[in-house]
Amino acid sequence: MRWSRVLLTLAVLLLLQTTVVPWLEIAGTGPNLLLIFVVWRALGWPLERSYLPCWLAGLARDVFSGGGHLGAFAALYLVAALLISRVRRGLFVKHVVTQVMVVVAASLASEGAWLLVWHHPPGWSALVVRLLIGALYTALVTPVVLGLFWSLGWRRR
Repeated sequence: MRWSRVLLTLAVLLLLQTTVVPWLEIAGTGPNLLLIFVVWRALGWPLERSYLPCWLAGLARDVFSGGGHLGAFAALYLVAALLISRVRRGLFVKHVVTQVMVVVAASLASEGAWLLVWHHPPGWSALVVRLLIGALYTALVTPVVLGLFWSLGWRRR
């Protein structure tokens, strides 16, 4: 994938994440399109071609989420890409169920780590429910987003 496509994909996903997804929220959480991009890159490309786009996706999330911890999601998405690229040899990476399960695991791990390390909320039970809803919601949207990527011809070369 050329850098122009990577940047265009990130820009479109970021635009959708900041404009459309807030309208689709359930219980205060919506699907994480940038995380789907991270999983797609980590499953479909060699690590040396996916770590920088995954880091950029996390940095974009940091900049536009207003969380106050610049670089937190950049680091978390980079670690997620590294871990996914390490285990993908044992997975059926082209099967949609595998992709959805990896998105759920990556969502729970990255969002959970962010909550534990940087957020320290007082009401844990409500945030755990939001974490689960967000992971499941992202999983439901994953086949649509990945299907769009594949239909546009954005495949590994």
